[in-house]
Amino acid sequence: MNIPPTSLTLGEREQLSASARLILERGGSDLKETWRSLTELGLSQIGRPSGAGGLMEGNELLQEIGRSSSSAPLTGSILTNLAAALTGNESDFAPLLEILDTGNAGVVFAFGKHDGDVNAGHATYLNNQLCGEVAFVEGTAPVTDVLVAVEGGLAWVSLKAATLTVTSSRALATEELQSFKFEKADATFIPLPEGAIADLVLIARLCSTAYALGAARAGFEEVLEYVKIRKQFGQPIGRFQAIQHKLANCHTQLEAIRLSTSHAAEQFDLNSPDWRFFAAATCAFANQALRQVALDCHHTFGAIGYSEEHTMPRHFRRIHTSVLKHGGLRSARELLAEQLLGAVI
Repeated sequence: MNIPPTSLTLGEREQLSASARLILERGGSDLKETWRSLTELGLSQIGRPSGAGGLMEGNELLQEIGRSSSSAPLTGSILTNLAAALTGNESDFAPLLEILDTGNAGVVFAFGKHDGDVNAGHATYLNNQLCGEVAFVEGTAPVTDVLVAVEGGLAWVSLKAATLTVTSSRALATEELQSFKFEKADATFIPLPEGAIADLVLIARLCSTAYALGAARAGFEEVLEYVKIRKQFGQPIGRFQAIQHKLANCHTQLEAIRLSTSHAAEQFDLNSPDWRFFAAATCAFANQALRQVALDCHHTFGAIGYSEEHTMPRHFRRIHTSVLKHGGLRSARELLAEQLLGAVI
């Protein structure tokens, strides 16, 4: 990838994150209105060379979205902007970018056989039509368009006009992931350079990690407050050494993931040739570490942490569904091995 850095200053980044957090906190259940408010801040332009902010900003904003357990389609927006930059000519994506900026549209990616999960499906583009079935697509309320990875590029399909069958994939008591079956759906082909799809999948992995990190940090902050007030044997459980060690390990893991995701995003924005290694290493490490943090937080909360009235089950599901995307831990480790050793046949 050869994309010029578009990072904001530290002050601008903090202000943008604070504004996004405020919108997410007061957003309520109307996800369409929340996404519209976020686009007014410029989030739909994150990652666009002509926009404000690169992958570093996207990383921090995704953590805020994960913290709030929102399904705002920021990842799809970031990937769309980066794909537009890859072509070297934004005109191929101009119609899609235009509707994105209105706040009335949301884009998701379906990588099919490139996803990293053997069950992600496959789609074929021929004669301006798309056929096939793709799985594990985030088809939430604001989503109006999907970009499907096909041979040589992407097929853009408007979900409002397409002939397709949508099936919910239930996982961890959620139905946010969808399977799309296209039956000669009208599509627009957008060519991409060789290797671009693989880069976009890796960036999608990093975005999922940032999202899961936000959810994990929210759960960890809640458990820190809980151990101060929950008493056992006449004293707060936070005074027990076993609890302290568990939470200290969680804090260490979260800080390591925060720094590594930020570094990988920064290397991408700086056009470092090593950004793929840092991204792959981050995803491989974070996949298992974030799941362990979720379990440790649950164990510290005890029975109350498993109640649906509590926020921890929501964070638990967000963490696991995010890190299991794109083939999960095994696929992440294979990707890291490829970065270290080269392609293994």
